[in-house]
Amino acid sequence: MAAILIADDDTITRNLLELNLQDEGYEVIPVANGEEALALLQEFHPDLIIADVMMPIVDGYALCKACKNDPALHQIPIILYSSSYTRDQEQQLGYDFGADRYLLKPIDPEALLTTIAEIFEAPASSSGEPTELSVDEEMQRLKTYNEVLFDKLSTKMEELEQQVERLRHSEEVLKSTQAQLIQNEKMATLGQLSAGIAHEINTPLAFMASNTNTLKRYTRDFVDLFHAVQQALQTEEPLADVEAIKGLIKKRKLEFAAEDVLELIDETLDGTERLKSIVLNLKSFCRQDQQEKTYTDLNALIKSTINIAHCELKYKATVTYDLKDIPEFRCFPQQIGQVFLNLVLNASQAMEEPGTITIRSWSDDGTIHIEFSDTGSGMPDEVREKIFDPFFTTKPVGLGTGLGLPISADIIRRHNGTIEVSSTVGEGTQFLITLPEDA
Repeated sequence: MAAILIADDDTITRNLLELNLQDEGYEVIPVANGEEALALLQEFHPDLIIADVMMPIVDGYALCKACKNDPALHQIPIILYSSSYTRDQEQQLGYDFGADRYLLKPIDPEALLTTIAEIFEAPASSSGEPTELSVDEEMQRLKTYNEVLFDKLSTKMEELEQQVERLRHSEEVLKSTQAQLIQNEKMATLGQLSAGIAHEINTPLAFMASNTNTLKRYTRDFVDLFHAVQQALQTEEPLADVEAIKGLIKKRKLEFAAEDVLELIDETLDGTERLKSIVLNLKSFCRQDQQEKTYTDLNALIKSTINIAHCELKYKATVTYDLKDIPEFRCFPQQIGQVFLNLVLNASQAMEEPGTITIRSWSDDGTIHIEFSDTGSGMPDEVREKIFDPFFTTKPVGLGTGLGLPISADIIRRHNGTIEVSSTVGEGTQFLITLPEDA
């Protein structure tokens, strides 16, 4: 079995060559650069060396030259290959250093196997000693070697610059895709809440409409009273119409109306505040995050998030708070709010019977901690281990996308934090978010 030494710093190329040659029955010894190859050649002499031209520490040209100048290694055939060459002198330089073949990447497997077979079938060279060069020839070869390496390094730098630009563009596309994915998940969450939110809006609207109709009727009665008083004042004996005015007050129950009207106005104003709060919370939750992070009161953000989820929670869970004084956190508040909403909704949906959701916050040692715990059904280990996997969900079709928790975990990671979960079947689940104060 012939042994072939492969020297290439590109792991993928090296592994592919190794697999192809092993399939043909060759023994393959892979190394990552020319220095490792020369160290190995001190103890082991393969039947063939295949080397990449551009490698760190010792390149393919230098490896080839070292082998051909070593009487013990001089007879080993060498195949050099390169991703590209811009001038014929690059290939010629390989032959001048003693290479038997000079190939171009990507190497066609069949062509490589044919080349190897030709080399093994060719008669061995009768020259036992390396060829001596004159000083002028050596200097010219060194000059050519430096020119070739400079050209190849320049080409490599251009390729790297293009690759950096492609990566920068890919990163921009990825950020845009992430932002859109987060926004889509927000809309999916709101879709689940839409019926409850409509009810939350409709309730104050209903009593506001009723109050407005009552106020309209009271206003009409007070207008009639005003006209009656005005008419009495225009007569020569206004006191004669006092009884008629009293009768109007009694008939229209204006004493009660005078007291009731202020309560109706207070209730209506309270309803407008409720609607305003719902709209502001929804607006804050739905809008795209600003480009820059802002310092945010996380305790206030928790409460505004619960207001959004109130319609979903009020029949399923009682929310209790244990919020300590914590420093403002520099973040994208809409994203962090989405994490809070996902955790609260998951907690409520995990409750088969009405239970309690407890939200705690505290800080210590430069770290902010926020914990969401519930008294729901809990999770077995096999479920807990998968909850951050994209598209994994235990909810019925239509109630979950399987993206809420993976997106939440990603948001926390991008804020340099962590999110951990612990759960006991039949007792409940706890999610602990940890964030650095100086993020």
